[in-house]
Amino acid sequence: MPEVQVEDRSGFEIDIRRAAGMAAALLVRLGYTGGELGVTYVSIEEMEDLNIQYMGRKGATDVLSFPLDAAALEVEAGFLAEIEAEEHLLIASMLSGASSDEVPLLLGDVVICPEVAGTQAHSQGNTAEQELCLLLIHGVLHIVGYDHESDEGEMEKLQAQLFKEMCPTQ
Repeated sequence: MPEVQVEDRSGFEIDIRRAAGMAAALLVRLGYTGGELGVTYVSIEEMEDLNIQYMGRKGATDVLSFPLDAAALEVEAGFLAEIEAEEHLLIASMLSGASSDEVPLLLGDVVICPEVAGTQAHSQGNTAEQELCLLLIHGVLHIVGYDHESDEGEMEKLQAQLFKEMCPTQ
């Protein structure tokens, strides 16, 4: 079962247990039986900082994904150095004799801004809770390798299907 760590630094009262369960269920639905994923809910100010730092874009965005597949990332050298450090740690663990069962597959991190989600929910025809659910799906799909900017609608089609399955209307 995938392991999901959720942290709420947003100032909103996010149900982190529910978010962790949903992210784990989503990963299982996508074929993952293991691995570790981080999900962090942040304030609009923190999202603005992350967006400029890692994407080079001003302003807050709704969701950012940081897959631990360095080839898929277009990030600054500082972030790549963090990834390389994690890879070195992973390799060191493997060389020290730890079995593959003891070394978790690090999938990456999803960062979501509930304030932006709440602002855009209505225009998307969603409740704020549905929008947060949609953003979690979107972020996780990027973590596992989907890219709506380069595929031919595959990610959006799967995202819509998962949204219907996992983000109930109230």
